[in-house]
Amino acid sequence: MFALAELIPEDVREAMFRLCGGGRAGQPAEHVDGEAAAYRSDGSRVPLEAAVEVLVQDRRFRGAARRGREPYGLAREVLRSAGIRVPRRHFRKVMLEASRKVLAS
Repeated sequence: MFALAELIPEDVREAMFRLCGGGRAGQPAEHVDGEAAAYRSDGSRVPLEAAVEVLVQDRRFRGAARRGREPYGLAREVLRSAGIRVPRRHFRKVMLEASRKVLAS
């Protein structure tokens, strides 16, 4: 198997590695550097904590969280208007963390 991999040029192997997720086995592409990430509309990476802070700062989200709701649609709308896209696998985590911060304050 390794002999076959050596026949593929290094730059092609690197491109294939990135296309296949770029991380260790079973790890999504957002975790290549060990950190989960959200994305701005221009494609740059943003820590998930930034998405949490955007939600915590929104008055409508704070009100819904204080009433004990899990406002998925509102959270998506707030993040979209801020130009932040959170991958589906991290969205619930971000929303629940923002709700916890609102309730703790």
